[in-house]
Amino acid sequence: MLKTLALALTTALSAPAPAQDLPAADPATLTEAGNRFLRGEGVPQDDARAAELYQLAAARGDAQAMHNLGLMYAEGRGVPQDEFIAVEYYRAAMAQGYVPAITSLGIAYAEGRGVSIEPATARTLLAKAAAAGDQRAKDYLARAGLRP
Repeated sequence: MLKTLALALTTALSAPAPAQDLPAADPATLTEAGNRFLRGEGVPQDDARAAELYQLAAARGDAQAMHNLGLMYAEGRGVPQDEFIAVEYYRAAMAQGYVPAITSLGIAYAEGRGVSIEPATARTLLAKAAAAGDQRAKDYLARAGLRP
């Protein structure tokens, strides 16, 4: 498995990386490799491989990886669908101030995805993300007829 991950990282970054270097890989590098596999940029599109790389980066504290992994769990892409796990990843990323995670958690509260529906909490989170410039939060609030 470690050799497979090393090959994935090497392919995604187009730079040699011995298998033994993978455990020490920089979280941002792992997240970028995950992004490439998720989108199929320069590598075959592979949700499962993206999730593996995000999991490694998330374990090292990368907020973007935590959020992306949450989205994957919410949608069941490359991992079993589990909205409760998705919410935990959103919360972990939000604790680091990652604005897209605030939006995702706000939407979860608005729609009852992995949490109970709580309109006030949803509005608060979405307004906070919108104030920070997150376009997805602004769009969601506008579609819902709410003001940030």
